[in-house]
Amino acid sequence: MPGSAPGLGFLQDGEFTGFEVDYGRAIAAAVFGDPEAVEFVVSEPEERFSDVANGIVDVTARAITHTLGRDALLGIDFGQPVYLYDSQIVWAPIDSGINSLEDLEGRSIGVISGTTSERNIQEAADELDITFDLVTFDSPPELNDAYNDREVDVVTGDGSFIQSLALSVPLAERIPSRPIATGLSKEPLAVIVDENQSEWKGSIPLMQ
Repeated sequence: MPGSAPGLGFLQDGEFTGFEVDYGRAIAAAVFGDPEAVEFVVSEPEERFSDVANGIVDVTARAITHTLGRDALLGIDFGQPVYLYDSQIVWAPIDSGINSLEDLEGRSIGVISGTTSERNIQEAADELDITFDLVTFDSPPELNDAYNDREVDVVTGDGSFIQSLALSVPLAERIPSRPIATGLSKEPLAVIVDENQSEWKGSIPLMQ
């Protein structure tokens, strides 16, 4: 659970709220007959896979893109079907003068490290033959702070994730922004469980 993504997984006044939180409660209701029979654990992006593979958590719902490489190499299995079809966007201040990917030449782009978004934006740059400074961050709050302090020119990630970052900033302090590129990739998001636990994995699709 991210814990810092309004609308998805957000810890506010000691209470978890959001789509992924509701999803966890739905699993608990189906498995245990009680939607409150669940413990939410906040994890950083780089811990999403290891926490599941090492048995620290039973299931992770944290905007995780289903890829064949992750499925094969990380000791986890993806629940099916996908719970959200998303796509990657690039988010820029309206006053930045950045209106397209080509305008990113020589600019700085913030992204969460180790994500498909990091790889996708670099591939887009190679295809367009442009060069920019790709700045990686370990957590959503760090990325959001850098954007709002204008330490990076733009940020990129799944559309739902970027929107949740914007919502976490008070309206009066929010930088007027817009997507300058959409649909950079297809991001099928799904929950993950420990590898080779077919019975447990089989209970997840009942919620989807």
